[in-house]
Amino acid sequence: MSETHSYVKIPYEKLLSLVESIFISEKLSPASAKAMADVLVMADAQGISSHGVARTQRYINDIKKGVTRPDTPYKVISSGSSFEVWDGNHGLGSVLSNEAMKKAITLAENTGVGMVTVRCSSHHGITSYYTHHALERDMIGIAMTNTAPLGIPTGGVEARFGTNPLAFAAPSTGKLPPFILDMATTNVTRGAVEIKLRNGDPIPDGWAIDKDGKTPTNAKQFLADLLDLQGGLLPLGGSSSGHKGYGLAMMVDILTSLLSGGDFGINVRDTTDTAACVNHFFLVIDIKQFRDIDAFKQDMDSYLTMMLDTKRADPLKPIYYAGQIPYEKLQTAKKEGVSILSSVYGELQQIAKDHNISF
Repeated sequence: MSETHSYVKIPYEKLLSLVESIFISEKLSPASAKAMADVLVMADAQGISSHGVARTQRYINDIKKGVTRPDTPYKVISSGSSFEVWDGNHGLGSVLSNEAMKKAITLAENTGVGMVTVRCSSHHGITSYYTHHALERDMIGIAMTNTAPLGIPTGGVEARFGTNPLAFAAPSTGKLPPFILDMATTNVTRGAVEIKLRNGDPIPDGWAIDKDGKTPTNAKQFLADLLDLQGGLLPLGGSSSGHKGYGLAMMVDILTSLLSGGDFGINVRDTTDTAACVNHFFLVIDIKQFRDIDAFKQDMDSYLTMMLDTKRADPLKPIYYAGQIPYEKLQTAKKEGVSILSSVYGELQQIAKDHNISF
C-alpha cells in the first residue's frame, strides 16, 4: 500500500551547490561536478524525481567501484567537417554528453548541421537536458542514449533493448515555452518501476510483463529478474501497438551504438560491478543557415498556439504540447525552490556529512 510522503523545498542554487560540492569531494573537477549536479537538479525541478538528486549516491558508488572514470579524457575516433565519433573511455555520462553536445553546436555553426556520437560512456540522466544547450543558441537539438536492456521486443518475454530515450527541442520566441520532446521508447522507465517499489505500489497493467508473459505482481522480483533479462518493460504502444516503440528503440540503438562501434542490445549491462558502456548520439541544426531565425520562431509560436487552441474534448482539461509543463515547472523551481522527498534530502545531508561538507 502506498504511503504518504513528505517533501521539502530547497532553493535551486542551494541544492545545486550541495550536490556540486559532493561530487567535488569525490575528486571531480569543478566543471565536471557542475555538469553532474546540473542535470540531476534540473530533473527534480521538472518533477522527474526518478532521475534527480536521489541518484547521487548511485553515481558515487559507480565512481568508487571504478565502473565510471571521472575526468578521464575521451578519444576522437573519426571526424569530418560536420561530425565526430568519440570513445568515452567509461567516463561520466553527463560530463561527456555536455561536451559532445557543445561540440555538435560548434560543428553546426560551421556547416549548418553537427553530429557527435559517443561510445563507452555511462548513464547521463535526463536526455532533454542536453538539448537545452542548442536552444540557448537558437538551434534545434536532438539527443539519444541507449541503456541496459529493459524492454522486450513485441511478442517476446526477454529484455533485448533499453528504454532508449530520445529528445528533440526547437526554440520559440520566448512568449511560449520551447517545444521539448523527451520520451522513453518503452511505456515507462525503470525509474518509474523503482518508485512503485519504494512506495509499496503495484506495477500497473500495461507497464511490463514478467518471464511468464503476465503483469508482474512483485516489483522487487521483477527488477531482480531483469538482471537476467527475464521479463521486461513493454515498448511504447503497449500490447496492441508496441511495434512502434520497438522500432524506435532499435533506431536509437543503431544511431548511438552501431554507428559509433559501441555495445548494443543485451551487450549493454547496468553499472553494477562492470562498466556499462552506454552510448549517445547528438545532432544539432543551425536554423539560421536554413532560413531567417526570427521567422522560424514566429512560425513555431503559431504552430504551438494552433495546438493549444484546439477545441477540447473536456473544457476543464487544457491541452499541452511536449515540454510545456516541465519547462514551466523548471522556471517556477528556479524562483521558488525545488521540491524533493524529505527522505532524499536526508540522504543528501548524510552524504554531505560523510564528506565533511557544511550545508
